[in-house]
Amino acid sequence: MPPIEEIVTAVHSALSWRRFHGPVTLYADTSTARYFHDHGLADIYDSIRTSEVDGIDTSRFSPTVYFSLPKIVALRHSAAPVAILDLDFFLRGPIRPPGDREFVFAHHETLDRRIYPRFTDLTNPHNLQFPGWRDDLPACNMAFAAFGSQAHLDAYTESALAYAEDNAAPGDLHPVARVTFAEQRLVAYWADRLGLTMRPLTASTWDVGAGKWTRGEPDAMFHHTWHAKRLLDPSGRDRLRARLVQELLDRFPDAARLLAGVPELGPFLRRQSPRSATAGTVPPATPDTHPTTPHRSARQDQQPYAAETSPPTATT
Repeated sequence: MPPIEEIVTAVHSALSWRRFHGPVTLYADTSTARYFHDHGLADIYDSIRTSEVDGIDTSRFSPTVYFSLPKIVALRHSAAPVAILDLDFFLRGPIRPPGDREFVFAHHETLDRRIYPRFTDLTNPHNLQFPGWRDDLPACNMAFAAFGSQAHLDAYTESALAYAEDNAAPGDLHPVARVTFAEQRLVAYWADRLGLTMRPLTASTWDVGAGKWTRGEPDAMFHHTWHAKRLLDPSGRDRLRARLVQELLDRFPDAARLLAGVPELGPFLRRQSPRSATAGTVPPATPDTHPTTPHRSARQDQQPYAAETSPPTATT
């Protein structure tokens, strides 16, 4: 099963997206989709797709090295405008959708050379070439990303998959150096190459080496559990889970019935106290299936930014 806190954030992510922007589709492997169905969580999505993630050839694409590959695969099967969210990420407010010459993403990250080596220091068995490559171009955190340009979406996903294929041989690189290149540096390269405007949700940059924000935490706009994961001891994890459940129920009181289907969340539901907040009911799923959310450990919500009544397509 997914981590308990990720179940809570997955529910919060889908409900927030639907409140602010519209439909959501989950991209998942079959086992994850079955878990969501069996625990009464499938109805928060407008559709769930499994063939794309199940179809990843793990003999060519290492799921250990490229653990976020389902996100790229889901985007490869999507059309701009589209947005993608990780399962541990949710919005606290609406975003301004990207125009067709824009790319919107969670935030910049500093180029710690352990995590983000220079291009020439990476393994590159296929001798891929990226004309005009800039080693100084900041990385784009892809916990949230919204693509307004189809050309950008196509170039990014094609090159990321080309880089990842048969490129997992052991070496001296940091364990995440190759996946962060494929996921978070190529997307910036192509946006820059195509002359797009890159717009982070927050002006604060995540300092990879220091493990902190450069201009304060962007709590008003979004939550992303990833930044706290390495700091949590078991007692801290339980406090985080309780806080995440409380915030979800403050905003969506009816979500309690969804969480009740997950026995492991019972202790956290019983300790919640009622509060007044921007409460709302859980919106019903609609026939519209624009958003997408890939999950092997990733999710995508997708919704059209301009073509339809709701903003972008979202993926997690």
